[in-house]
Amino acid sequence: ANAPPRPVAVGREAADELNAYDASPVAVAAAMAATRRTARFSEEEANAADARAALIDLIPGCDETTFGWLLAVDYFDARRAHGVETPELDEALEATARRHLAWRYAAWAEDAAVAALVALPLVRALRDRVADAEMADAVLCAHDVTILGLWRALGGGRGDDARWAPGFGCRLDVARDAGGGGDDDADR
Repeated sequence: ANAPPRPVAVGREAADELNAYDASPVAVAAAMAATRRTARFSEEEANAADARAALIDLIPGCDETTFGWLLAVDYFDARRAHGVETPELDEALEATARRHLAWRYAAWAEDAAVAALVALPLVRALRDRVADAEMADAVLCAHDVTILGLWRALGGGRGDDARWAPGFGCRLDVARDAGGGGDDDADR
């Protein structure tokens, strides 16, 4: 038998409890800046300096003040979406841009302060919904980096290896354990 359809409620953007970047922009920016000041982050940025310079030259309208690694990846995605071929040299830059952007996200997610700030709103929302029998199977939408923060906080992934990061369109399923009535049911 098919289960009856569940109602769908779309939250207001102003009440977005999942996007920590918007909910606590000052705290998240400060934690991310602290990560950028580490020796490892500085070393990785220095290693990517030549690619950064080449991307600034390649991307129309881009300069030192407007460049960002996400902008670089978006540039290649837009070309692909519009059917514009990418020369072989640009393909190497695209791979470098994607790899470096993934490394940056992983580095932030590895930082306990950033992971906590990013994951906490999602953890609270999951806890509240799992505790409510009517909302236990609610669908929540969050940024991939929010889910990455939660995943890393739960011990997922393997260091800064970008292959272990959830994809852009990832899905995280959380279910309440029905439990067997044991003493530890409250901990599930």
